[in-house]
Amino acid sequence: KNESPPAAESTMPSTMVTSGSVNIQITSIDCKSKPEIVTIENTGDSSQDLTGWKIEDDGPKYTFNFPVGFSLEPESLVKLISGESGDNSNKTIYWKSRTVWNNDGDTASLFNSTGKLMSAMKCP
Repeated sequence: KNESPPAAESTMPSTMVTSGSVNIQITSIDCKSKPEIVTIENTGDSSQDLTGWKIEDDGPKYTFNFPVGFSLEPESLVKLISGESGDNSNKTIYWKSRTVWNNDGDTASLFNSTGKLMSAMKCP
């Protein structure tokens, strides 16, 4: 493979932010505890409106849709909780009061508002 060095990228001014800089991903998943916690993190440098985004459990059997207007700030995270109930905040969202994830390798998949898979993580 002849791959050219990525030198051209580093010379671009940092103000050139493209839509490709969306860095929302699942950074951890705890399927065995109660409550279960899926952590979604914004590792990008701009806030991201998650309206229309969703998390699915092995296909659309269980689907969590982010609340309209929910935004994730840069370098911040939100924990999606299942298995207990509580009050939603900008750091914690309660999905279901019962558990969702199987302990046998369920996969959490994060889709953006156009249905593109952005991140996935398997239960350990």
